[in-house]
Amino acid sequence: MCYLIRVAARTDLNNLGGTIAANNNLVASAGRDLNVASTTRTQTNAQGSQTNIERMAGLYVTGTRGERLLFDRKKPAFLALPMEQSPNAGEIAMSAKFVCSIILSATFMTSCAPVEYAIYNGREELKEKTPYQKEEENIYGNMKRYGINRDNVQAMRRLNETIPPYSDPHTMIGVDDLYNPGEHYRVEMDEFILTVKVPDANKIPGQWIWPYTNTRTPEPKMAKLLQNKQGTLKLASLGWFTCKSLFPADLFGSCERTSFNAFYHTFQKKDNESFSTPEKLQHYLEEVQRSFIPTHQEIERAARERLIDSRIGNRSVLSPVAVLINRRIWIHQARGNSDGQTYLYSTSLQPMRWLVVSFSLPQYDYNANPDPSTYPAAIKRAIAIMEEMVASLRVVNTKDDGSPDPFVIERVEPAPLPVREKPPVAE
Repeated sequence: MCYLIRVAARTDLNNLGGTIAANNNLVASAGRDLNVASTTRTQTNAQGSQTNIERMAGLYVTGTRGERLLFDRKKPAFLALPMEQSPNAGEIAMSAKFVCSIILSATFMTSCAPVEYAIYNGREELKEKTPYQKEEENIYGNMKRYGINRDNVQAMRRLNETIPPYSDPHTMIGVDDLYNPGEHYRVEMDEFILTVKVPDANKIPGQWIWPYTNTRTPEPKMAKLLQNKQGTLKLASLGWFTCKSLFPADLFGSCERTSFNAFYHTFQKKDNESFSTPEKLQHYLEEVQRSFIPTHQEIERAARERLIDSRIGNRSVLSPVAVLINRRIWIHQARGNSDGQTYLYSTSLQPMRWLVVSFSLPQYDYNANPDPSTYPAAIKRAIAIMEEMVASLRVVNTKDDGSPDPFVIERVEPAPLPVREKPPVAE
């Protein structure tokens, strides 16, 4: 058994989708930067892009109690404390100019931190925290204690703007430690509120929501972002492991996972007719679904002319159909390829907005195994998570004046906010 693992590079040390593990001690050093990046796979279509993690990268010290080191972009050094603080903990030391992380989330922003804040020794905390780190911990501490609100999200944005070019007017919040199972994620976009239940499952580190989105009266930076994103903004990027193991997920080999994403779309007045009723939205999505799947003629032409068509292998799992969820009409559809399936739910939010939530199931050859009763247990757990979250979907218009809405059968209230302490009253 090896008690010391040492990895070194004269310039950059890159761990791309791999695992570097030691029993007691791991030393990683680089002349320049230490980069840990999970590999990903992205599918793009008319409704947006869906990115899933393919192989998760990590550094681990198992020790006698299964100690572990994870990268986490929520912290400036992108390192989290070991899962168990054992007195037999090993030591992880790093030496590089910067530690960089692009992992554990489908939303990618390469982020780096000076290595002087990236040294762990047993159970000790990080040393010499930067002003950024101290303020971030203060903001997240307030959110954990009192709940997420506009003030602390705005404070997080101001803090992010101190480290350009990584600032973004559409502020995302890492919610790994901010919600408990059975509570409800909550995002507000313009006059609408979306809530969805937090499942009781093993979270993939790197859970993100964008709590507040203003596209009706956007400031200049947000208006530019909307233009760059072609009117589509992400609201949530969440995921869970569905494998069962005595060891931490992905420590030995891969672990099945499922993900939830939510997108908020704006469109022009000239396109409003396509989204005005459930029937018209269904027809629009049928056209989108057809464009996702190549025809026999297109497949034959690609083979004959040696063309690359990324759609080959795609198939329709479920054609768009109207479903009722908590008194609102959604258009439900599903599609897949040789190793994955994605289920989508879309609804119109008038005027000139629509919402799409998607669930991606673990990689598996669904084409060759179409009978759900034969699915592995990990996939059945993923489906159970999806069904629980779908059943909890609620959308509320806070400026509802009672006018008829073809997508709303009956008005409902949003799910309750998580119970937290009342914030102190300012003097």
